[in-house]
Amino acid sequence: MTIILLFISNTLYAGRMVRDDWRYYNDQEVELYQQQTEMARRAGHLVALKLAKKAIIEGKTEAAKFFLDRIPNHIDKVALVKKRYLSLIYFIEEDYKKSISATSHPIFNDAKFYQQVCMIKMLARFALNDKESFNDEFRTCLGTTFTKSPTDQYWTRVMADVKNNDQALLRGTGFESMRAILGDIEITKIWLKLSLYLNRENVALKYLEALPEEAYRSQKIRELIGFIYFRTGNKKKAFEFIEDIDSSNAENIKGNLRLDSKEYELAYGHFKLALKYKSNSLNAMERILPLIWLLEQWSEGEEILSRVQSDRFDEKGKLALDTAIKIRQEKFDLAEKNLNRIDTIFKGKVPLVIEKMALYNNLRQGKPVLVEEFSSRTCRKMDGMGCWLMQANLTWENLGKTLNRDDNVLAKDYNIDEYKVKLEVSPLSEKRFIDQKDIEELDNARVQMN
Repeated sequence: MTIILLFISNTLYAGRMVRDDWRYYNDQEVELYQQQTEMARRAGHLVALKLAKKAIIEGKTEAAKFFLDRIPNHIDKVALVKKRYLSLIYFIEEDYKKSISATSHPIFNDAKFYQQVCMIKMLARFALNDKESFNDEFRTCLGTTFTKSPTDQYWTRVMADVKNNDQALLRGTGFESMRAILGDIEITKIWLKLSLYLNRENVALKYLEALPEEAYRSQKIRELIGFIYFRTGNKKKAFEFIEDIDSSNAENIKGNLRLDSKEYELAYGHFKLALKYKSNSLNAMERILPLIWLLEQWSEGEEILSRVQSDRFDEKGKLALDTAIKIRQEKFDLAEKNLNRIDTIFKGKVPLVIEKMALYNNLRQGKPVLVEEFSSRTCRKMDGMGCWLMQANLTWENLGKTLNRDDNVLAKDYNIDEYKVKLEVSPLSEKRFIDQKDIEELDNARVQMN
């Protein structure tokens, strides 16, 4: 067996030496080898670009950066696409200066490449409130992309008016005069979005009847109309317009309507569908997380919370909520790891709510020393339960083990509602064994005898 392995090893080594020695190849074979190597390299880069694009669409910016890191920064067509994607990623992450810088290479001044990045640069300057730079970018970008936009860059032009404080537009008078454009479906969509952006829903409502019949065949337009009715408080009409629409925005509106009528389970279902259609929907996540707690859907809560991007939610709050969910699932070891991380983040000065979680977690794990420590901490912060547990910990040898006993510890069933009822305080009745008057008479008689 050893001889066979040595023979195979030597054969492979010899074959590798032949491949690495260019003397065994003619010019055509060398050129073919180089072309195949280059094709394989570029194919790998294209796969990385596709994966990065998919991650950007899903809102997974860190994953997108990971795939883009596989592509070198040499200025070629693939690297230019990489820089465009990085600019978009930084814009999503609200790092607008980096978004602009990502496409600052002189090659992007070429009109052919500039038209692919100028919109994102212009929006980044809009977000930075750099009015002068925005206007310069706007004029240049508008001239480059005007003919390529089916709506003649209508939305961009209106946003420029907003940035430059067009008073007629901001008051609503300029917005109202735009009703003449309602014959164009694409511009109608922009007009409806604009009404929501400028909080001019009431102005838009007056002209909805003027919309042509074909406009109502567009799901996007019906979704926007439903949102306008929702914003203006006509919830019945809002539901009628979006009832048969399956999209993240529509499901979010349906969920909000169910929340308003306190139909929490139905609302939860709609927000789950919203996350199905758009896995990183911030609106759906902000609403479904409280419902998870209310409906005690702990396992699903853990899964949904894992999707939350760190840059979209406060990391401390996310970690605290994850800890609370793990405690409710009785995953005390995992909760302890989270609590240690939180303690490190806060440098030992954690809020009361975290200390209370740590107290309960150590209590359930049967760690009396830590229960004593955290009950003392919470009691010093005027927490009644912490003070009670500190006292109980002195009475019971290991209170955590007592909690986990299967037999009945209390003489009667414990009902916390009994402690919430305000009791009527009645005066204590005193039974008199010796009348006070008799004592006073005896005292007087003793004084007289003396």
